[in-house]
Amino acid sequence: MNQENNIQDIKDRLLQIASSEGASDIYTVVNYYPSIKIHGQIYALTDGFDILTKEDVNRFVDSLMDETQKNTYDTEKELDFSYSYGKARFRVNVFHQMKNPSCCLRYLRSDIPTIDSLGLPDICKTLSERHSGIILLAGPTGSGKSTTLCAMVNHINSNYTKHIITIEDPVEYIHPLKKSIVEQREVGTDCKTFAKAMKSALRQNPNVLILGEMRDLESISSAITIAETGHLVFSTIHARSSVQTINKMIDSFPADQQNQIRQQISETLLAVISQRLIPNKDGSGQELALEIMIVNTAISNMIREKQTHQIESIIQTNKNMGMQLLDNDLIRLVSENKIDINTAMKYTNNQASVRSKLVSMGLSD
Repeated sequence: MNQENNIQDIKDRLLQIASSEGASDIYTVVNYYPSIKIHGQIYALTDGFDILTKEDVNRFVDSLMDETQKNTYDTEKELDFSYSYGKARFRVNVFHQMKNPSCCLRYLRSDIPTIDSLGLPDICKTLSERHSGIILLAGPTGSGKSTTLCAMVNHINSNYTKHIITIEDPVEYIHPLKKSIVEQREVGTDCKTFAKAMKSALRQNPNVLILGEMRDLESISSAITIAETGHLVFSTIHARSSVQTINKMIDSFPADQQNQIRQQISETLLAVISQRLIPNKDGSGQELALEIMIVNTAISNMIREKQTHQIESIIQTNKNMGMQLLDNDLIRLVSENKIDINTAMKYTNNQASVRSKLVSMGLSD
């Protein structure tokens, strides 16, 4: 078998195994076996695969890209794009580490989830029905932010006549046209950059704008401006909590602009949904744990007055508004016997507080 056929065989078997086993991610790393992630655990595929050489990974990466993508990758040394394999789609990130090529593929579900099918609280429907402001999905990579965001967009698409524009790198879920018009722009294919796409968004007259990721000062500033002009903006951000999300947004700006940004965020931010996917007790899957902060008058004042450290107390005392702390949701999962205490301790923002509450409930010694 020649090298081209060999790498095609590796690719076919790897993608087929990942799809059939329900893997969320695929990894190809030089000097190691191809690996997949299932329910948050990584498994090396030692049966039927050899350890990958540098040439193997290079050929594998090349087999995923067209000529334009190859040229960009050669210049930039990293690239994000989508890749279709039969009916399966993957989000691909190719990059270099220690002068070697590497590749990570994230499986993209073809079915569009609903808020109910994900077990999300009804407040997610209420937030999706707002007309303007910013709603952020926060959490680390692999925490299900994009899936929750997709379900909220699907709720709008299924129930309201809106014009929805997404700017993604790459497009993940493909939304069919239902009651709304949904136009999905992929950076690098449909537009050159996030920044340019954001600047032209208002000329496209959307009701709802989906920004795949809030990644820098420019994207945060653009999202705020668009929300201020009466549009509903959704985005994701890498942050572990609502408070950290707000602080991260503010800290992205120079010090002399931060007072103004605090004011703007206090007026435009609607909610932060911070989430984690937690391995369940029997290892068969993952449980979703959520923190939900909805900006009310008290939280708006705290953002403006540099008192974000007090926001958790407002979340704690406003459950009637649909708010909840991540730590309380972890306690719920423990009490329902869905996750064990040690696992909860790994994901909590305050181990001492959670341990104390579990003791008081008779769930821990």
